[in-house]
Amino acid sequence: MTDTSAAREAAFNAFDRCLEDHIRSLQEFVRIPSARGQELAAQGWLARRMRDLDLTVELIDCDPDALAQYPGWTPTDWSYENRPNLAAVWRGAGGGRSLILNAHVDTTSPEPVELWSHDPWGGEIVGNRLYARGAQDDKTGCCEMLFVVQALQDAGFRLKGDLILETTVDEECSGNGSLALAARGYEADGVLMLDGTGLGRAIVAHPGHVAFRITIHGKPAPYVAATNGVNAIEKTWVFIRALRDLEARKNQHIHPRWAGTDHPIHFNVYGIVGGEWVGNVPGRCVLDAVIGFMPPDDLASARAEVEATIAAAADGDEWLREHQPQVTFEGLGVEPLDMGDDNPVVAALATAHQAATGKPLKPIAITGFCDLHQHSLRRHTPGCLFGPGGGGGPHSVDEYFNLDDLGPVTKTVLAFVIDWCGVETA
Repeated sequence: MTDTSAAREAAFNAFDRCLEDHIRSLQEFVRIPSARGQELAAQGWLARRMRDLDLTVELIDCDPDALAQYPGWTPTDWSYENRPNLAAVWRGAGGGRSLILNAHVDTTSPEPVELWSHDPWGGEIVGNRLYARGAQDDKTGCCEMLFVVQALQDAGFRLKGDLILETTVDEECSGNGSLALAARGYEADGVLMLDGTGLGRAIVAHPGHVAFRITIHGKPAPYVAATNGVNAIEKTWVFIRALRDLEARKNQHIHPRWAGTDHPIHFNVYGIVGGEWVGNVPGRCVLDAVIGFMPPDDLASARAEVEATIAAAADGDEWLREHQPQVTFEGLGVEPLDMGDDNPVVAALATAHQAATGKPLKPIAITGFCDLHQHSLRRHTPGCLFGPGGGGGPHSVDEYFNLDDLGPVTKTVLAFVIDWCGVETA
């Protein structure tokens, strides 16, 4: 293997010289709200920065009609208007492997904002913590890939293999953004997703996850004669209890991949909408929920299990037995994934991590999900998730990124890109 230690050192030094500027850029970026449906301004900011680096930039929409032909497509009930994905290419000189660096620009909602101690879009720095919605998940990942390219260019290098930078929408709830880029033809010999973890860990596996909707009908009645009605909202507990029991059973039979992981399968009710007005017993209620599952189950068998669980719960209730709920599946639907602990990207990243931090890298399986599978659209593409670094509060309140990790993580990625793609003097 070619000795790239000198190139690494030069790139590390170039990064260090701009560290304060990088922190200011990150602070500027997290101040741009980009919760689902509001990503356009943040993508515009990234596109300008990528063009400043002389990259070839393309904005790609999610087209439901065109993407529905692919198995990784997730039907949704929300719009993709003014929500582009972004791909930027730094063309290599030739003779090296190509690589995708991927991060997502969409964030979860900061609500309820009254629980925050810091402005969710303020980018406030307190000590070594940068507070903002998306600071750790995953706006720092979006910026780190820019810092990698800038450091390589400032150090006077050109890559041999093509480098593709991707920032996507809808990672938090479907994966359709990454699918849109893969369908457009953005493919490479490997993919590194700058998301999901901190130093010392590389994510290579996750369970499957399936979202579903239960529509329940009760019997409307006047509030003052409520005993004559059947409250559709109250009937949700029949199904919540049954699905909690299913969750418990699933966590009693753990796939070896998640051995030692506490409670790897989760059930969550994320929405309940029901009722008409104060004067009547609710006649309709809609419950939205999601549950995980493990191999050997797949999406089809997981959906069948959810349907069977709901049907059995309804059969145990006198009203619901005669008024069966409607079950539909749209939104999140992800198959279990295992890229393997020794895939080529993980092996090369482990070497880079040791060189940049002096510490080993451990492949892990998580309980969540990611877009990694979308990059194997036409061929198997090895990869993993790494970075953007430590922090806290993602999907919760007072989210922050640990600025002490910005240097070690970005340098690890720098070393990996140099080794994977190869470099020459520009």
